[in-house]
Amino acid sequence: IVNKQIGKRDPFFTAKGAGSFEKQIRMGNGSSNYLAQRRFMQSGPDSLDPKAEKQLKNWLEMCEKYGFEPYIIFHVSQYTTPNNQQQPLYMRKMINDKLAKGIYPYDEAYFRTWKNYFAQLAKISNGKVRDWYIGDEIYNVYHRCKWEVPHYVGVQKALYETIKKIDPAMM
Repeated sequence: IVNKQIGKRDPFFTAKGAGSFEKQIRMGNGSSNYLAQRRFMQSGPDSLDPKAEKQLKNWLEMCEKYGFEPYIIFHVSQYTTPNNQQQPLYMRKMINDKLAKGIYPYDEAYFRTWKNYFAQLAKISNGKVRDWYIGDEIYNVYHRCKWEVPHYVGVQKALYETIKKIDPAMM
């Protein structure tokens, strides 16, 4: 019989695919990630889709119940293709029209919508999430848009500033 591991586990150890729930609970669990990919949850500049918000809350409750360390992952690529819609639905057409015309679409108001999104997630997590992770591989490896890197850096900065302002212990 395996005894439960004592102490904090590596936040990048995940129970996903590593055995049954019961086995992971007995082993000390590790972490569990929530993929908040490309702001699919955001229904407006200051709002989340109620169904997606409920899923996030349920996930946080599950992590607490079973002793998982929750962390949130973001994929932030800004370029949209017909098969991979990467902007929130409420602003997709505006961003894509500007990109198609070669106009820089990422102004202060745009990054404020990211900050609003991060703040909403931080408020829901209420200090339970300590690890916020933006993938270190910029999607669209071929960089089909000259603004991919500035967008990536802007989102990283928005995440850091927002979470640090809400709760410095979360960073």
